Amino acid sequence: MPIHPFRRSSRRLAPLPAVPPRLSTLPRSVRIPLLLCVLPLLCAAPLRAQTDLDEPWVTFEPGSGTFTAASLTVTVRFSDNASLNTTGTRTIVFNDQTVTSQFTHSAVTTQTQPIAQVTTTSSATLTLQPGTNTLSASICDNAGNCSSPSSATYTFVAGRPAVRVSPDGGSATIAPWSDIPPVFRVVNPGTGAGTYRLRPECRDAWTGA
Repeated sequence: MPIHPFRRSSRRLAPLPAVPPRLSTLPRSVRIPLLLCVLPLLCAAPLRAQTDLDEPWVTFEPGSGTFTAASLTVTVRFSDNASLNTTGTRTIVFNDQTVTSQFTHSAVTTQTQPIAQVTTTSSATLTLQPGTNTLSASICDNAGNCSSPSSATYTFVAGRPAVRVSPDGGSATIAPWSDIPPVFRVVNPGTGAGTYRLRPECRDAWTGA
């Protein structure tokens, strides 16, 4: 039913929402407990934003490649943006065998340039087997983030020796009654070690009365 513009309505209008008072207008006895409740929440927000979500990374020196010597010294470098858990999480495997205890491990160091990170290294001399050799490593940080699978492949191809003797041909002419021994220089231009022996030989037969 429409309401006449000059007739008083019996309906009551809903009250307007109350405007919240400013903090400065509240009594001191109310302001202090309120601040004590709010400040911890404001201070905790930045800490939650700094949660470490990045996983560590692993690199190898030297990297994957082909080698002609069976003995190879390698260094595994473990890095993270914040922390490293070196107790029980560092694992190094060579050709399916865990060899962590055979490596020498350095202390964790911190650097700020070129990027902020913490680092530790593990070094050892490995004996390569003919063919493909695989070295893998992993580690976790103190936040529980673990590195992705990382590995390096070292292919061992045994080298072959070669020989070059100087003077050319490995021969020398010696004067009669000379006691000055000739000097021969043996060079190995090959890719593997070799054992060389010089054998004396006289090509000119001597005859006399």
